[in-house]
Amino acid sequence: MKSKYLIALLSVAIFSCREFEGKQGAIKQAIARDVEIFHSRDSAQGDNQQIITMIDEDNKLRQQNIDLLIKYAGDPDVDSLTSLLREEINFNNARSKAKNRYIDLNEIRCPKLMGQANQACSEYRRAKRLATEQVSSALEIQRHLVEKQRSLSHLGVPQLYFIEGESQKQPKSEPTIPVTTISPSTVLRDTIIDSRDHSVYPTVKIGNQTWTAKNMEFAPVGYVSKCQNNQCDTYGRLYAWDAANHACPDGWHLPTQAEWETLENNVGGENAARVNLRSTSGWKNNANGQDEYGFTVLPGSAFNGDGRFYETGSYAYFWSSTQEKMVSAWFADLSDQTVTGLGESGKNKANGFSVRCIKQ
Repeated sequence: MKSKYLIALLSVAIFSCREFEGKQGAIKQAIARDVEIFHSRDSAQGDNQQIITMIDEDNKLRQQNIDLLIKYAGDPDVDSLTSLLREEINFNNARSKAKNRYIDLNEIRCPKLMGQANQACSEYRRAKRLATEQVSSALEIQRHLVEKQRSLSHLGVPQLYFIEGESQKQPKSEPTIPVTTISPSTVLRDTIIDSRDHSVYPTVKIGNQTWTAKNMEFAPVGYVSKCQNNQCDTYGRLYAWDAANHACPDGWHLPTQAEWETLENNVGGENAARVNLRSTSGWKNNANGQDEYGFTVLPGSAFNGDGRFYETGSYAYFWSSTQEKMVSAWFADLSDQTVTGLGESGKNKANGFSVRCIKQ
């Protein structure tokens, strides 16, 4: 009788152990698959429709992870991980809807005649508003996703997602580099000749930094760079990140994110930089600056991963040499709005931005 009782206890123990191992194995497998999905898509390029298709494929793979865990439903760890996976699917769905909105946006033509917007422009504004709302919805879902992700660190869930700007950049209200305004009267101006193509560039020395005061035009062979509407003389070339790292002449280099932040602080901080670095003409929305330091930032446009130009007249984007992730890097930008964004993070390296060089 005792031996039967012991055998029964042993059988229960073995079953429980196997059940525990099975549950732990399912959790590990689901996490490993999720990380693989994330990284396989992180560098994905294509137009909006292609990205929507990839998002749908991601959701199918994450649903397979959920199906893997259903057997162990009721376990707190399993339920929490399943909830995270569903949150990721919700986030992807919101992203997909936003992409669809932007497809609608791109298909609507908005000509302006005699300053009056026609019916197409009304539709365009509505589509743009809906797209903006959908992006906001995706970001809100992402915040919940990040919170869930952090709460599951004990299971080995890595932090694949970030709230925009968080854990990547110090707040501007508490700068890592002190604001010490350099007087514009102390700026030293000069010129250099790029020996590679004999282009001439003005330079400005602001504090201890010497910068080119015009966007680079050199086209490195074997790398992606282009000009919009043959306006290289005015706006310079736009470079994918790899090309940007080969755009500067000998003795100069692509500035780091910290060097951009030093420039911002040298000209008076975030708000002052908006006025002091922008050119005195060329900006939309009455956003021309005073160009106090001769840095002459023009709104030189950009191109996205599929090569289309955008933001002409409203933004100036500049690459930094500081990588954020394998497929993205820090950048600097000035806009026709009230924020500067010097030292921002998170742009895919396939984007085309302007280049300024800093002396070594």
